[in-house]
Amino acid sequence: MDFTNLHNNQEMVSKLIKNSFDQNRLFHIYLFNGPRGSLKMDAAIYLASLVLCENHNACGTCDECIKLEKWNNPHLFIVSPEGESIKKEQIEELEHEFGYSSDYARVFIIQNIDKATLTAANTLLKFLEELPDNCYGVLLTENINKVIPTIKSRSSIANFLPIKSEVVAAELVKKGIDQEKSNIMSRLTNNLSLALRYTKDKDIEKIIEGVKGVCLCV
Repeated sequence: MDFTNLHNNQEMVSKLIKNSFDQNRLFHIYLFNGPRGSLKMDAAIYLASLVLCENHNACGTCDECIKLEKWNNPHLFIVSPEGESIKKEQIEELEHEFGYSSDYARVFIIQNIDKATLTAANTLLKFLEELPDNCYGVLLTENINKVIPTIKSRSSIANFLPIKSEVVAAELVKKGIDQEKSNIMSRLTNNLSLALRYTKDKDIEKIIEGVKGVCLCV
């Protein structure tokens, strides 16, 4: 997988992960906090790539890395909210998966951990206390204030900065979007994937036409 965007735009977090891995000082639980589009998931997959890679360097060519890129690596587990919340049953399923001993390192990622129900959060705490040595977890949130204190206290917290609008605009241009439209999109959102979706939305297109004059005056 290509982590250039992560290395360029979240350099401090990227270096933190790599240096901790190289020095064999990775924490078993990380809490990645930052606004939408700040590459938290990219960083989580980068950590997983380092941990699971057969060559221990996120090489992108070994079987483990190739399976990661295809999103079918059996040693990576991703939990996302079901509806509006992360439920106790989801954490119990994760706990069941990690209950089996394995010679392989394993990684889990929980998206929007702030949306965990109280029972799910308490179940997760118990799971974290019994996590095997060769297992690692990354919790993602856009609102760290809604994450319960006991989860925060058990995690190494990394804060992500918003991606600059000029970076989003440049990436859109690279993907074939004209400069003017890219500039406007980057003002609507600093989330690259969302900006790309906006370029295909006819309603957003009408908004762009309406604000072109305003943007040209900025």
